Amino acid sequence: MPVPTRLKPNSPCARDIGCRLHPFTNAALHEDAGPSIFVRGERIHVLDDAARALADG
Repeated sequence: MPVPTRLKPNSPCARDIGCRLHPFTNAALHEDAGPSIFVRGERIHVLDDAARALADG
């Protein structure tokens, strides 16, 4: 799967797009928009690599 040019070739997003396809993934959207990579949790929230907080649960 080609990596979008806006991503650095060895970034976590580029590596995820290039080698992983999760069971419920929309492949076209995944390639265009990129994955959500969660980097840490704080209480009931998980934070992605863009520092967006999402409620877990």
